[in-house]
Amino acid sequence: MQAHCQCHAITFTTPLPAPLKIYICHCTECKFQSTSTYGLSLIFPAFSFPESIQSNLQTWTRTTFQGREKKCIFCKVCGSRIVHYIEGQPYYTLKGCVEGLTKEMVDGAVHIWTKRAVTDIPLGAERYWEEPDEGTGDRI
Repeated sequence: MQAHCQCHAITFTTPLPAPLKIYICHCTECKFQSTSTYGLSLIFPAFSFPESIQSNLQTWTRTTFQGREKKCIFCKVCGSRIVHYIEGQPYYTLKGCVEGLTKEMVDGAVHIWTKRAVTDIPLGAERYWEEPDEGTGDRI
């Protein structure tokens, strides 16, 4: 999939043709980050950004609900959030910045932190009150 920020100063190809998993997170942090009612998180294996865009990347770090440090990468030019990750984990979370995302892909998304949802969650969707039992909800 092709990925880019709003101004295209950051452009790259994802390491797979589709995300491994998609989460729709209704937590307060994701709402603030996305300036919307939820955050869209696309899970891909960790990768390296092309050297040609490195100078346009900026990192901000925040503490997760579980006390870990999450790195949040965004475009220095337009401010679009691109990736979240926690050091040592084998995957990155792209923040919805990809071309080719389909309705069918999003229909299969897992909804997390639904106790803070302000929009309806589709009937039959996999959902968690906070995060999944295996603890991946906060790591995305």
